[in-house]
Amino acid sequence: MENQIKLDFSQSETFLQSVIKSNKKQENFRDHIIVILEGDPGNAKTACVESAALKEGCRFVQYVPAQDTPEWAGGIPVVTEQNGVTQAVNCRPNWFREPVDEWTVYLLDEVHLLSMMHSGILQQLVYEGRIGNHHLPERSIVVLAANGQRHRAGANPMPTPLRLRLTWIYMQASLDTVIDYQIQNGFKPVIPAFLKRFPEYLNIFEKNANSNPNPRSWKKLNTILSMELPKEVMFAATQGTIGEAYLDFIAFQKQWERMPDPAEALRYPKKCRIPYDQDVMFSMSAALGYIVDPESFNNMITYIKRWGEDSGIASEWEVFAVRAYKQKEGRKWEMQSDRYSDIKEWFENRGIALIN
Repeated sequence: MENQIKLDFSQSETFLQSVIKSNKKQENFRDHIIVILEGDPGNAKTACVESAALKEGCRFVQYVPAQDTPEWAGGIPVVTEQNGVTQAVNCRPNWFREPVDEWTVYLLDEVHLLSMMHSGILQQLVYEGRIGNHHLPERSIVVLAANGQRHRAGANPMPTPLRLRLTWIYMQASLDTVIDYQIQNGFKPVIPAFLKRFPEYLNIFEKNANSNPNPRSWKKLNTILSMELPKEVMFAATQGTIGEAYLDFIAFQKQWERMPDPAEALRYPKKCRIPYDQDVMFSMSAALGYIVDPESFNNMITYIKRWGEDSGIASEWEVFAVRAYKQKEGRKWEMQSDRYSDIKEWFENRGIALIN
């Protein structure tokens, strides 16, 4: 479909939470809304479903049916004899969890890879909540995720009856949402700072590349950066994780390493050396915003004011640092901006026209 309306991570999560709430109220599985998230490979579809499930107090179970043969996905058939009648029945699929009192969200992932035989099994599941003679445990909710055929990621066409049963949500990566996630989950500050500087590397899909920069690969790189690797090995691992973005990332990382110590700047704002190169100033602003707290906020502003002539209104570096701080704090920002005098004074006198 052309001109598809696309939602970012936060919007998709909000919709999924509403669907989970609604499905919990339905007495019949046939009345459930079955959502499928479609989007670029690696754009955090799985993380979105998991986050929505956990926020709604549900267990989260991810299953990739294409990794199993249709027989395993649907339960291995066995021959039994009951009341003198020989018959074939399916074993209970091993990915069905034991019934529990809490709700469970089942994410059937990578469904674009399913064969026609898989699709028949999936169709019975989303229409009736069962596979063969085995019903999903009560308090179960089903969500699907897929890459689109346009991504050429091994996608197979979906049968029309199955396609029409689903509510399709087209999800795209959002810079602000991804950076918020990275900050709140303790990513190395150099990653969100880099994406602020080079937003074009947030999500690239090149079908012939072995690796692409996308939210999933940035998460993997965050893990790799925690490893103590020789320089050449780190370069190779970075290239193998984020693909074409690695040259710009390595260059940015070198600038990041040339920065003054952000913690020292907050302790000694009038004595700590200041950056002069604009790229280093950009990185330093981001780093300060990621570590500042209400008690050190005024020291951060004092330090950044030394970077140039103070005109009485916030410089672009102050604004960038405070925006990074605001992103890090999320919902707590409004409370802090009202409660702490240093933040309130800056907001009202220097940055009110720029920070919103």
